[in-house]
Amino acid sequence: MSERSKGLTLRPWARGPIFLATALAVGGALTLSTDADAYNLEGLRWADTPTSGCCANLGVQYNTVSQSYDYTGLYTAFLEWNHSFGSGVNVQCTTVSSSPWTVQDVYNPGSGWDGLTPIVGQNGDFISAMLQINYYYTQFYAQNTVEGVAAHEIGHSLGLAHTNGCVLMTPSTATRNSCGIYGPVQDDKNGVNSLY
Repeated sequence: MSERSKGLTLRPWARGPIFLATALAVGGALTLSTDADAYNLEGLRWADTPTSGCCANLGVQYNTVSQSYDYTGLYTAFLEWNHSFGSGVNVQCTTVSSSPWTVQDVYNPGSGWDGLTPIVGQNGDFISAMLQINYYYTQFYAQNTVEGVAAHEIGHSLGLAHTNGCVLMTPSTATRNSCGIYGPVQDDKNGVNSLY
């Protein structure tokens, strides 16, 4: 979904446990896509950060994260992305008291998403991103699955769009689980490094 008004872009991304594994029909046979496709970008990046090399220092504000499994998933997912922990990604995310990039967990039983990141941008830059983890679903997930949801949403918050295949940015939690992907793979890292 995309909504544009007066130069502002709002992109809420939904994904969740209700999506099925991505499949391709090739020559009459049904096969699961296992190779990483080329990364896709949102078309936005955080302003006032380096465009190449290391590192874009980004502040993240934690709003209410009341569930310990969501907090642990977010914490571990940020470690997976952070350059200082050997991720190979040109970003360093730290917790700050005020930021246009926020994270929180929510309880939303009426939705079909386990993670969501509404993004507002202008002139190719993020204005804000609000990473949300829906513990209506995550309360039943294994901890590595919660980490995968959080890492996927962090990818959106860094500028990555959905990509098919066995990559973190596939829109389906079920596909990430079947591929055993709970953090950024090289394709995801390449995408972020193309921005920062």
